[in-house]
Amino acid sequence: MVVGSTEQPVLAGGADPEFVDPRLNETVLRQLAERTGGRYLTGADATEIGDALRAGRAERHPPQVRDLWHNAWSFGMIVALLAAEWALRRKWGLR
Repeated sequence: MVVGSTEQPVLAGGADPEFVDPRLNETVLRQLAERTGGRYLTGADATEIGDALRAGRAERHPPQVRDLWHNAWSFGMIVALLAAEWALRRKWGLR
């Protein structure tokens, strides 16, 4: 016979500091912006966001695209794998 039941959610494991104290941590945000080359803007500086984004886009360098096959390490690895396969086939008597 069941007299009653209840449910209680339980957080198992660690808790993220963001969820425990979700208030603005301006010090951490300023440090993050400084370390990553960004800029910290407050709500009063909201009109500068567009200019900051346009300036940041101009400073970026285009990504370098290099072919993987035109690399000595790639060629060496392919040759080594083929040689290893050939040696193992010969050792085990496979053709």
